[in-house]
Amino acid sequence: MDLKTLQTLLSQTENEHIEFKEAKTAYSFEKLVEYTIALGE
Repeated sequence: MDLKTLQTLLSQTENEHIEFKEAKTAYSFEKLVEYTIALGE
């Protein structure tokens, strides 16, 4: 993914293709990797 595509996604509101999540507590890098992989499956 290039920077322009990322900026386009971040400028959108949530919809059926994109959902923003907030880490309310400390979020380890390992947990982030696991979450990202799960979303991709």
